Amino acid sequence: MRNLTATTTALAPAFINFTAPSPAPIKAQSVKAGQAREILDFLAERPLHTVIMASFIRDNGLKSPLNRGTFYACRDEKGRLEGVALIGHATLVEARTGRALAA
Repeated sequence: MRNLTATTTALAPAFINFTAPSPAPIKAQSVKAGQAREILDFLAERPLHTVIMASFIRDNGLKSPLNRGTFYACRDEKGRLEGVALIGHATLVEARTGRALAA
C-alpha cells in the first residue's frame, strides 16, 4: 500500500497568505455610478470568479434594484481598489487582501 500522506501533501495547494500589505484598516464604502469602468476592470482580472458581479454591473449598472443588493468597494491609501462586494440577497466578494475581506 502506498503512503497516501506523502502523496496528498504533495498534491495539496499551497497555502495562500491573506495578510494585509499594511496594518492600516480600510473601510468598505458604497460605490458611485461613475465608478463602473474601474470596478469592471478590477473584476476582469479574475473573470471566472467574478462573472456574476460583472454581469450585474453590465446588465443593470452599479445601482439598480435588479442587482438585489448594494455594491461596496475597499480602497488602499492611494485609492486603488482592494476589494469589491455585492451585499444583499446574496453576498459576493472579490478581495485581494485580508483587510478588504474583513471590511
